[in-house]
Amino acid sequence: MNYLAHLFLSRDYPDAVIGNFLADMMTASEIKLHADILYPGVRFHRKIDSFTDRHEVNRAMKRTLRPYFHKYAGVALDLYYDYILYQQWDRYSENDFRSFAQQQYTQIENQMAVVPERLRSRINNMVTGDFLYRYTTIEGQLFAFSKMIQRARFHTGFENAVDVLELHKQELSEHFNQFFPDMIAEAEKLKAQKLKGER
Repeated sequence: MNYLAHLFLSRDYPDAVIGNFLADMMTASEIKLHADILYPGVRFHRKIDSFTDRHEVNRAMKRTLRPYFHKYAGVALDLYYDYILYQQWDRYSENDFRSFAQQQYTQIENQMAVVPERLRSRINNMVTGDFLYRYTTIEGQLFAFSKMIQRARFHTGFENAVDVLELHKQELSEHFNQFFPDMIAEAEKLKAQKLKGER
């Protein structure tokens, strides 16, 4: 799951939004500085990732993508799923996408005090650049994959990522629609467990 899916899953769990959003950007020591605020969302994020990785539908889809992206097949699938979620937004949400995105941006901006100084410029640029919408476009996918090519230590195959998306779009949509209702149900179960009290 990438940013859009993660934030969608915590849409009615405001205590989790900022930690869920920042979970993969912050170090353990940075999270510990604001544990009471960040930990509910960080734990929620990790549970979502674990469920996603274990789901047989996603394992099958990663096998399809592995010849193109090898060890980075899961990374590609995360980005593709945000694209697919936006394409099918009305199927999963009764709320307007723009209203949802603005609500998330407002919650992130209101909690910037817990964002490490080294990340603040990056987060501000993401919000002002409307990142939730941007990554759901073909141009945004190209941008995201190009950034990952720059950061990766090994060959990714991401130079062909948009072509692969177009080639497998129908299959990706079918797999997503098999998986995401299960993910929503799991997220609701996690919220009910009052993760804020767990350590």
